Amino acid sequence: MSLFRAREWWSTKLGEGEEFDKGSMALGNVDNDSMGGVKVVTGSFQGVLRVHHPVQADFRIEDLLLEQDLGTPIIQVSVGRFIPSAPQINAIAVLHPRKLGVYSVEAVGGTGAKASYFDLVKAYEHVLGIEGGGHFTSCNMTHGGFGGVSRDLLCVQSMDGRLQDAHAFTRRLNGILVPGPLCYVAKIDAFVVGNSEMGVDCYKYQALAASQEDREKGRSEGISAARGLQAYWSCQLGEAVLDVFVAKFSRSLGPGCVDIVVVGERTLFTLREQGTVRLQKVLGYQPACACKYVVVAGPGEEGAGLTGTTVRGIDEGFATVVEEENLVIAADTDQLMVYKDLQLVWQATVRRAPVALTVAKFGAVPGIVCSLDDTGVLSACYQGTDPPTSAVVAAERKDIDYDQINQEHRKLLQIIRRSQTDSARPPAGKLTLHAQVPRFLDDARRQGQQQQQSRRDGDGRAAGGLYDEDARRGSYDGSLRSLPPLSVAAAEGRQEKRHQAGVVSVTVNFVVTYSGPGEVRDATLNIVPPPGFSAEPSSVLLPPVWGSNGGGSRDAGRGGGGGGGGSGNEPIVVAVVLSAERGTQRLPSTLAGEASVVYTRQGTGGDGRCEPMSARCALLLPLALAGEVVEPVPRKGDGNAHKFTFSTTRPAVPLSTLFEDMATSSPPRGDVGDGASPSPPTNRGANSLEDSKSNGAGGGTPAASFGDSGGEALVPCSIGKESTAFSLRYWAVGAGAEGGGQDVSVTVSKNSGRYRVQSESLPAVCVMATEVVRRLREYFGDPAGGRNRGGEERPAADEGKTGPHTANRLKLAPHAHIYVHRAHSGADPSRLRIEYSDALPLQEFYAIIDEHYDRRRDLQDASESLNCAAHQYRVVEKRLLSRFKDRNPAPLDSLDVVSEETYQRLVELCDGVERAQDRLAVSAARLGCAVRLVALLAQHRFQLPCKDHTLLLAHLYPDVTNTEEQGWEESVHAAVTHLLRTSLAKVAKDAAPPSAGQTPPLSMPADTVKLKKHLSIVFDRLNKGARLVVLPSSSRPSSPRSSSAPDSQTPVLLASSPRRGASPPSRGAPERGYK
Repeated sequence: MSLFRAREWWSTKLGEGEEFDKGSMALGNVDNDSMGGVKVVTGSFQGVLRVHHPVQADFRIEDLLLEQDLGTPIIQVSVGRFIPSAPQINAIAVLHPRKLGVYSVEAVGGTGAKASYFDLVKAYEHVLGIEGGGHFTSCNMTHGGFGGVSRDLLCVQSMDGRLQDAHAFTRRLNGILVPGPLCYVAKIDAFVVGNSEMGVDCYKYQALAASQEDREKGRSEGISAARGLQAYWSCQLGEAVLDVFVAKFSRSLGPGCVDIVVVGERTLFTLREQGTVRLQKVLGYQPACACKYVVVAGPGEEGAGLTGTTVRGIDEGFATVVEEENLVIAADTDQLMVYKDLQLVWQATVRRAPVALTVAKFGAVPGIVCSLDDTGVLSACYQGTDPPTSAVVAAERKDIDYDQINQEHRKLLQIIRRSQTDSARPPAGKLTLHAQVPRFLDDARRQGQQQQQSRRDGDGRAAGGLYDEDARRGSYDGSLRSLPPLSVAAAEGRQEKRHQAGVVSVTVNFVVTYSGPGEVRDATLNIVPPPGFSAEPSSVLLPPVWGSNGGGSRDAGRGGGGGGGGSGNEPIVVAVVLSAERGTQRLPSTLAGEASVVYTRQGTGGDGRCEPMSARCALLLPLALAGEVVEPVPRKGDGNAHKFTFSTTRPAVPLSTLFEDMATSSPPRGDVGDGASPSPPTNRGANSLEDSKSNGAGGGTPAASFGDSGGEALVPCSIGKESTAFSLRYWAVGAGAEGGGQDVSVTVSKNSGRYRVQSESLPAVCVMATEVVRRLREYFGDPAGGRNRGGEERPAADEGKTGPHTANRLKLAPHAHIYVHRAHSGADPSRLRIEYSDALPLQEFYAIIDEHYDRRRDLQDASESLNCAAHQYRVVEKRLLSRFKDRNPAPLDSLDVVSEETYQRLVELCDGVERAQDRLAVSAARLGCAVRLVALLAQHRFQLPCKDHTLLLAHLYPDVTNTEEQGWEESVHAAVTHLLRTSLAKVAKDAAPPSAGQTPPLSMPADTVKLKKHLSIVFDRLNKGARLVVLPSSSRPSSPRSSSAPDSQTPVLLASSPRRGASPPSRGAPERGYK
């Protein structure tokens, strides 16, 4: 930052609401006064041309010589000798988007200051593009003595990179897609223009004219093609070009040599006439504009300045020989920098960063910097030594008043306490989000509504309507406002298409309300469905949500608002379709999703800033969206089935009650709203749990099969009141050959509270086992330390508060998920305990990890093969192109055959990569199911608290994702290693986490041996009583093992079931392999 600011000598404001840019200002003796005074010519995008003549400090009305509205936007103005009949007279060239006009300023009633007024006379005008025969929209222009003529000619560049000289020719420049800066170099009679490749090109004037002559000659002779235009030289700079002009900047220049100065985004370049870089300087700021000025040393060693492009036209006697020039660069930080060669010699601040800059002599003051900003402030200033007004100036030294210091300190403390209190205080209004999930799928719900169309309740509403349950419970008093794009007809049309395409879907209604004053705008609803499901739309921009004080007048005009109790707020209902496709082979791992609304509200600090806010709600999809109920699958023998038995301390709950939504998932014949349906046929073919033999205490493994009288095919059915078993077939798997054995069955014991979930596929058990545990907890009132419907730990009561960085945790009322059971009237929640006493299926879990790792390797190999084939194809293409470019091409030598075969191989490898990606996605879904299942079994095997189970899931990362940088294996390995070094450390000295510098970068491991070994150590230490959440020393139990951990005499059950022939690991297994 500069210590000085530029001293303002003269300034004025050009119009109101007008805009200006780089080419909107030019200097020159436009009225051809004999005194040679410099005038400032400006032109705005609104088409107003002005001429000012500053003669003394401060603006006077006499300084404005001319102001005229040309009626067309002015892109650039220039001063030069443009009139052929009077080459000694200066004129103004005005560039419009489609035409170029040349005007002269004539004094009326005298000359110079004695004139009564000045008039703008049009000398001639050219309509651009007519000579070229095409569309021409101008961008910028330059002028000079092209071809060595004695007067100034004009060259205009179009928006597509064409050059047109008036009545001479129009040429298309190669490689210029976007127009850049343009200048004329008289020394080499050439144009230098910035190209689209972050460089500059030089075109000789004679080459441009000769190319045009070739085109005209070829057109007269009937030749459609002509020789292409070649650049004289090109220079790549590596950054966008902001300005180009000619100056004698380098002090080492010889007589007659010039520099081509190129101002880039961050660098200053000077080029030789041959196109090579002479000097280069990296700038520490973003340049806004730049100009040069002539340095003249007179007899009195008095410096003066003058723009080099108009030395001859502005003041003939001021400087006749240009020996050296300096640069003035304006930065976007409101700074003016003066450079002598590459050395910064002066720096000063200005009021606003200019868009046009030049240096000239006004009145008797030389070296005045004339600047114009984009708002139209035209100012003339000089580099003074006044300090900036914002700089800190040392005040007069005074005696220290300690009483005043203490008083100020107390005031600051009060402000700090007040700000902390305000930040902790909840906002006056908050936005809430509710999710309404129906009990039926879209097709079944629509059929049920059609059957109940003729049946009405007493108040005229349809029984079983979407909001009848909510209306009866009094959830919402205000009217419901749906978004116009999500109409019922359009939603039903999309549902019908999904049904025909084999997509199972359910429409979830999200209700957004606002309880504060005013309204909330630009709120966005985002839906994150569980893995394996999709949401349409996944993001919705909500209309304004009105609060209690801002919606009264609007509701009065709608006529559809219900009795809102005078609040006036009107909820917004957004219908989102969540669907599951059939036959994708990607098993769902959870039914819990999430929805959130992101918005901003006015901050409480009073500074006008907005604070980001969010509201979210949990979303639990119905089990019917994951699969359909089928007859229990007959099994010849259960030797390959994965069986998991959960024992409870409460009486068994009938499956028709526990899975009430699945028992009525088909279109009902009874009342839809109440969920009643006729009793389905009893499943006589399913055996109960106590009808089978056990292999020991704690549940064991039953030996009998599920059902012994069923058919081979899976038949959709319902769950009867007396059913003790049923099966679920996933929509993602289907009934094809690939999905065989991936159905899951549930069996309940009639006399004891035991529930068995079994399937031939381990991942298929995950969703059903999670649902059994969740529904049991909800049925028995969700005991202390319970969990919410998504399977996560229930938040504390104070977590529902709204804040800038906290989400609104909306309590899920029973209407949020209609089929959720209420607590049993006679249940004692404190006595509910769910246990799993069998071994953890670690060997099967490790097999799924190895499968996922192999799929990653397959995809990596396929990608490498594709990369090699693509490289080979590029080499062949380059060889073919080189053959075709030769004037005398050599024979192809079967290169076309090689190219075709390489292309075919490339297509086959692309298909192989897609197949590998699909197999990896299926394997990732299976791995996610296995992770959640193992964590669930570990929770009930080791009686882990809810926080420990949540932390275990967070470290095992059930939502499996794989990128090119890292995958699931290395991420989980790093997380598990961190666990073993911190919470699960064997001794206290191992609990110190490693420093960040010692953490190696994550990369794909060579194998999964270490990962599986560390996972075994984690589960072994959990079995021995270790916990992930470390309690304070005062609250730790006296025994090293928790009271809920298994007895010390119980063997460690960490291997797979004995049917695989694998024995549990010994208690002396190594545990320090993670180092």
